[in-house]
Amino acid sequence: MVDERTILCERCGYDLTGLEPSGTCPECSRPVHRSLPDSRPGSAWQQRPGLGSWWRTNLSVMAAPRATMASLRIGGATSTSLAALNCLVAGAILVAPWLGTPVGDPARAARGGSDLVVAFTYLWVFAAQTSAAGAVLLGLTWCEYAGIRFIAARRGWRLTKAGAWQVCCHATVGWLAMALAPLAGLAILHVLTSVLRLPLGGAIDLRRVGLASTTWGDVLTIAIPAALLLVGLFAYELLVHLGVRMNRYAART
Repeated sequence: MVDERTILCERCGYDLTGLEPSGTCPECSRPVHRSLPDSRPGSAWQQRPGLGSWWRTNLSVMAAPRATMASLRIGGATSTSLAALNCLVAGAILVAPWLGTPVGDPARAARGGSDLVVAFTYLWVFAAQTSAAGAVLLGLTWCEYAGIRFIAARRGWRLTKAGAWQVCCHATVGWLAMALAPLAGLAILHVLTSVLRLPLGGAIDLRRVGLASTTWGDVLTIAIPAALLLVGLFAYELLVHLGVRMNRYAART
């Protein structure tokens, strides 16, 4: 097992120990200095966590994923706080449209009470549901981390623990995309029915397959958000894939 601090060519994995920074990799001709830890300035969040850097980091990961993932600092302070923040925001987006809707939801049961009781109930229920959804997403992020570590080991890549976790944390902007996708689907459906006024009330007989009859509008209400939800999930997986490709041989600082 190659030591995590050994400098490897970040393109092909060749051991660059003893080579001058001004030279090139004997295997693939990549400049040696581009594989040195000093060539990685880190994301905006790694440099200085804050609201502005949170926005800039997420935007750069989505707009230029390869360049951003290639600039991550490996080691040092982790980006767990970035992942936690993204997962919480995504959790809030996921649960907000359903707050007080399901049967048994305390927020729904509080309706009809005093304004203070209703407001307090909605507040704690929203906080609890957001925390639960965020915890699930953070757990899925850890599962992704474990998965890419396993795949890297099988393929002979030197993907360090720190590198794998930094990639997964920065890819959590994909969870935001996944959370926003169903809302975009509902917005599309609203445009189709209320703005373009497409006739979606036609009945669909599904009794032959053991289901009740429904309409095209009801089918699209489920199908469009669900399809975009899968697109959002794919966005997260794609970001992780690109991050692994850009950090599979990066050295720990």
